[in-house]
Amino acid sequence: MPNFQTATVIKNEVLAAKFHDLVLQTETPFSFLPGQFVSIKINETKMNAYSVAGKLNDKQFGLLIDTEPGGLGSQYIDKLKPGDKVEFMGPLGHMTLKLDDGATNLYFMSTGCGIAPLKAMIEAALVEYKTDKQLTLYLGLRHCNDVFWDQYFNDLQNRFTNFHFKLVLSKPEGAWCGVAGHITDLAKVEVKDPANSSVYICGSVRMADEAIKVFEEMGT
Repeated sequence: MPNFQTATVIKNEVLAAKFHDLVLQTETPFSFLPGQFVSIKINETKMNAYSVAGKLNDKQFGLLIDTEPGGLGSQYIDKLKPGDKVEFMGPLGHMTLKLDDGATNLYFMSTGCGIAPLKAMIEAALVEYKTDKQLTLYLGLRHCNDVFWDQYFNDLQNRFTNFHFKLVLSKPEGAWCGVAGHITDLAKVEVKDPANSSVYICGSVRMADEAIKVFEEMGT
């Protein structure tokens, strides 16, 4: 039998478009390694995996979930409200932060909800481990109304001189004054010392494949 835990919904806020900031509170202290995920029980036959975006305290953690696909999981998340109970397994997964791999530069490549595990990694590296490595986050979204957490990462950039945030929109509208295009194109011209760098990638399959190709060609 699966070993389910029960959590209570504290918040289910739509940040932008269909991106949900879901905060859950567990009955016992919750611990995880940055980069891990939990599997939420959608119904008796279906479970969906969602990366942990960070901890608020010993018993509360956040998930970032895109409900645009509209499937059973999306419908389940859309309907959750504070006080509801959620069953989950985890934390699970092995894509975790490794600060002892010898790299002096860490690059984080994300699109959409792929930012969730990378946010947890960056917070741990800067706040918990107080690393002096150079961290650069590339976040790719499509439209202006898709943008979320930009103020948070800009504030983090102002707080830590070794953290750099790059927001890129692939289909901006109107008077967008930021960078337009794809994060992989920007990384091609900005990445420094690739041989002494590590890269963490999470997002669309297309972006991930392109990012792997770009960094491999640069010698990372």
